[in-house]
Amino acid sequence: MKTLLLSFALLATANVFAHTCHISLYDPYNRPYLNFYSTNDLNCQSAANQCYQTISYNRLDPNQYKCYTISISPDPQPQFQPQRPGFIDPDDREFLRDLVRGETVYFKNKQWLVVYETSEISYELMPVGGKKNDIEKNVSRSDIAITRGCLRKICAKSSVYYTRAQKEMAVEGIGYNGKYVLKDTDSNAVFTDVDYLDLRVTR
Repeated sequence: MKTLLLSFALLATANVFAHTCHISLYDPYNRPYLNFYSTNDLNCQSAANQCYQTISYNRLDPNQYKCYTISISPDPQPQFQPQRPGFIDPDDREFLRDLVRGETVYFKNKQWLVVYETSEISYELMPVGGKKNDIEKNVSRSDIAITRGCLRKICAKSSVYYTRAQKEMAVEGIGYNGKYVLKDTDSNAVFTDVDYLDLRVTR
């Protein structure tokens, strides 16, 4: 049974022990659109944030698309697993490089072209397929994700398994903060600032 997620306060009485939250985003036809999961999250806030951010980022109508709590279940006793290394090899830092004019990048959840470098840390961008009137100026390099290159053996244009959504997604870009931009090719929903520890390499 699904429960409409009106506020995080509704979940405040959840089990204080480790548990898994399952929240689904339903479309206007009352069909599951995307699933979100979080663990060790007392109020299911992490999964709820992912759901609401997906509505906002992809400009979905919040009156048509709803977030529902599907289940809150206790986690099994955790088993020891070696932590995946967070170290970034000195040779694996292409995601920090300067951009070049004409390359495609990711900014504000869509693809842009670099049209001018105003300084070492600022750029002018134009949406792919856009016009000169659409140019965005003084865009900080820290807000731009590259769409080619690799980080920790995860490369742009490859596929990964996103554990929070529990499905395979395309890697659209690599952010300056070392996190990833993913796209669900079924719904075209975009996920930004995805952490490396939430990904599993599929191929």
